[in-house]
Amino acid sequence: MHLLKTRKFWLGLAGLVTVFAGVIYITMQQSWRMAADLPQQSMAADAARDVSQGRSPQEITVGYIDMSQSAAPFLIIYDQFGQVVAGNGYLDNEVPQVPIGVLSSSKGSKNNNITWQPKDGVRIASSTAKAGDYYVLGGRSLAETENKISTFTKWLVGLWVLELVVIIVGYKLFAAKKHKN
Repeated sequence: MHLLKTRKFWLGLAGLVTVFAGVIYITMQQSWRMAADLPQQSMAADAARDVSQGRSPQEITVGYIDMSQSAAPFLIIYDQFGQVVAGNGYLDNEVPQVPIGVLSSSKGSKNNNITWQPKDGVRIASSTAKAGDYYVLGGRSLAETENKISTFTKWLVGLWVLELVVIIVGYKLFAAKKHKN
């Protein structure tokens, strides 16, 4: 029997297309999510170094960034007990508190990168660095990254469905040809 006329071939092709679509999705989603940590990771490390060298937290965290509305990165500096000392990232007109466990997980030169959800509908890619008696948290909204991932997912699912339709049509055409012969 000719290979293109077998059901196993077409099912295998559909399985292969599905696996490739899954690998592409995971690769792209993880790449975008990891890249979402980059600016604030550097900002937190730089600010931690500055605080360790004697700059005041208030001097480092100038400005006002509404983390629920802006894609701009922000900084928040906490004391050793996890209380806000200074910050330019605001939520509902206040600098938000982060759980002390998030802060204490950054030790030495190791940053702690997490997704922080201080409020429903507000997700933050954050990076925390230790700076003497302080913790420095750099963060920014994940809204833009999540929108890109959502758009990419819709396109990928659409292309995957189209590929499956082409595979089904191909199978039907070759199967119909088989019955004519």
